[in-house]
Amino acid sequence: MFSSVPKQVIDVIWEDVEKILKPAVDTSGGKLTIEDVREGLEHDLYALWVVMDANKIIATLVTRVSQSPRMRVLSIDYIGGKDMDKWLPLTHDVLKKFAVDNGCVKLEGYGRKGWTRALAKHGWNVAYTTYELEI
Repeated sequence: MFSSVPKQVIDVIWEDVEKILKPAVDTSGGKLTIEDVREGLEHDLYALWVVMDANKIIATLVTRVSQSPRMRVLSIDYIGGKDMDKWLPLTHDVLKKFAVDNGCVKLEGYGRKGWTRALAKHGWNVAYTTYELEI
């Protein structure tokens, strides 16, 4: 099962979510921490989604709707979990519908190169590569 998490329930499941999501957030290069994500969820900057297998959370996603001058986009900022082959097709379809229902014209995601092959099966293309230099 894949579902968004109402803000009122986040505290109840946060310990499990944090364990799964923290490694993905830690790839941000210090731009934010898991505590920053938690605060963003509390202030409606982000939305939390979970993948359940029986009564156990096996994956979590953090999304946000962003509006630029010319389009609205659903951004998938962080994903953590295991057994991606089992849940990626389901999450993909649900997030596409959610995006359309919220006036978005694109989905975008951020992640390591390893996502390229998995997402290509669902029609995703690499839009750009990010480079960074610490100064």
